[in-house]
Amino acid sequence: MNNWKEYLERKFSDTSLYEIEDKTDLNSSGFYTIKSKTNQTIIDFIWPDEDWYTIEDIQFYSKSANGWSGEFDNLEFNSFNPRSVSYVDEWLSIPINKGWISEEFYINEKLFKAVSYVNDQHKKGKRLLVDFNFGCLGLILFPVTFILNFALDKGLLGEKKTIVVEPIEMST
Repeated sequence: MNNWKEYLERKFSDTSLYEIEDKTDLNSSGFYTIKSKTNQTIIDFIWPDEDWYTIEDIQFYSKSANGWSGEFDNLEFNSFNPRSVSYVDEWLSIPINKGWISEEFYINEKLFKAVSYVNDQHKKGKRLLVDFNFGCLGLILFPVTFILNFALDKGLLGEKKTIVVEPIEMST
C-alpha cells in the first residue's frame, strides 16, 4: 500500500459489508464515504490531498443516533506511514469491531448534548466525544449552558436516551 486510498480500498473491500462513495473530485464535497450494509454506520474520510498521502479528518456516526459519534483526534497521524496506519486501524476498530454508546440529553425534545463512549461489552468505555448542539450560541450563553448541563447530568431536567450502536462486523 502506498497511500490512504489503497489502504481504504483494501480495508473496505468486502462488498457484502461496505458500500464506498467517492466524492473527492474537485467538483464534490471532498468526502470518501464508507456506508455499512449491516447497520446505519457511516465513516467519512475528509479532504484527502491529490496523491492521497494525507487526509484532513476521519469521522464516524450512525443514523440511529442523533449526536455526533466520533472524530479522529490526532492530526499527527494524517500522513500515510506505518505508524499512522496502525493508529487509524485502532481508531476504526470502534465502528467496525466494538461499536459505541451514545448518551443523548434532550430539553423540550431538542437535542442539547450527546456524549459518546466506546462500547466495552455493553458498558461505557473510553469517552470519545462530548458534542453540545448549540455551537457558538452555547459559548455566548456559557453560564446558562453550564447550569443546564449540570441539571441534565443530575437528572433534574430533560430526558436522557441511550443508544447502543453495534459494530459493523459482528463477531459470531
